[in-house]
Amino acid sequence: MSPENVAPERIVFGGDGASPGNFSDPSGVAVSADNEIVVADVHNRRVQVFSMEGTFLRLFPAALPGTAAVSGTEDQLMYPTDVDIDQQGHVWAVGVVSFPSSGVSVVRYRDGLPVAMFAVERAAWYPKIAVDARSGRIIVGAASEVLMFQPDGSFDRSFKTGDSGISYITTDLQGNVIMTDISTSVKIYNQAGHRILTFPTNGKPLGVCTASRGHIIVGDMARGRVEVFTGAGEFVRTAANVTNPWAIAVGPTGDLVVTNAYDNIVTIFPYRIAFHSK
Repeated sequence: MSPENVAPERIVFGGDGASPGNFSDPSGVAVSADNEIVVADVHNRRVQVFSMEGTFLRLFPAALPGTAAVSGTEDQLMYPTDVDIDQQGHVWAVGVVSFPSSGVSVVRYRDGLPVAMFAVERAAWYPKIAVDARSGRIIVGAASEVLMFQPDGSFDRSFKTGDSGISYITTDLQGNVIMTDISTSVKIYNQAGHRILTFPTNGKPLGVCTASRGHIIVGDMARGRVEVFTGAGEFVRTAANVTNPWAIAVGPTGDLVVTNAYDNIVTIFPYRIAFHSK
């Protein structure tokens, strides 16, 4: 195979700025069933979409639906601090209107347009979101509390996770809630709020997601790597070495996507590199 036909070991895109394809704090990421990368571009107050080759596809403002009727101009924008995607392919974003925040907004977007919103009456600096594929619940991490809602915004339940603020949140195949905070461990709760597992990472865990086989993928900020654990918290392997791993996601074909909010870049590690080559 000629060198120009060899697939790269990683694809890096982005850079600091406000132009399409650039970022100002890419603190949330998700990958759709169509293998499109969705990035929460916090301080540009927008969501951007890319191909799995890192090609810019489109963007849309992180608008709050219905607020134009109040302001008389355009819909108000929020700072989207995290994103996820539901089974219908809709993008869900969580964010705040200002820093510091007196409340959290959750918005559902369809084809880049805001179609539904509900408020979470909690103060949180960088709230996080996960959509539970099993139940359809919208799960919000705000400060040190996990709150669950139905897709129509009706409140379901909540539980406290302690004194440490939630860094990132996701769910596993059983609907359990997996979270990181300022500690060195990853914590797993059932949906009743009972902690069922804590496992150490020996680093500083930040971004967290799950893969199709039930593995838990954790970004370790302190050691500059992304690591793979079993659902029982047993270390499996290092998937990637990367500076400042922030938000992470795994696509339907196993490609690993990692944001770096410090340098405003996103890195794609193809499945063969992240999970298959070692």
